[in-house]
Amino acid sequence: MGAVEQGRIEEWLKTIGCTPMQDQDPQAVWHLAFRYPANTEHVMHVVAPAANPAVAVVVSGTTVDPQHLEGFASLEDEGKEEFLWKLRHTLNRVEVDFIVSGANGPLDCPKQFQISVTRYSDGLTLDSFAKSLGDVYKTELDVIWLIQEHLGSSGQGPGRRFDFKRLGY
Repeated sequence: MGAVEQGRIEEWLKTIGCTPMQDQDPQAVWHLAFRYPANTEHVMHVVAPAANPAVAVVVSGTTVDPQHLEGFASLEDEGKEEFLWKLRHTLNRVEVDFIVSGANGPLDCPKQFQISVTRYSDGLTLDSFAKSLGDVYKTELDVIWLIQEHLGSSGQGPGRRFDFKRLGY
């Protein structure tokens, strides 16, 4: 299996309407950041990790807003448990992988989450790449909406959708 070509990914991002920007990443052969959907403030990344240049990892991450962490802290234990089960079910999709961080105990709210899809060079086409972008983005939106629904929404984010700080992945 050969390495995933950065130039091909850049061209596909342009075809989709995005503007890829090179990111410095010592753990990657190459790393591109881009706004997705095109012409929005939402930033995603595609990375060819140095450990496995035959893959392209599409990734987006979000830090949970302190207001939502406070909303979670105000829940009774039963409410916390119910929310965490809903969060797990929302994150656990066949199409994507996820990582949550910042929760130390069984009833702690994660402080960050990351959604990703790994695409291998032998099956990477414009169509499969575009689908992976949508899978990551839509899963991230579903998690954000779940958090806003259950932990409150101030409506202060861009387009009144996001009350989260972007991770700098």
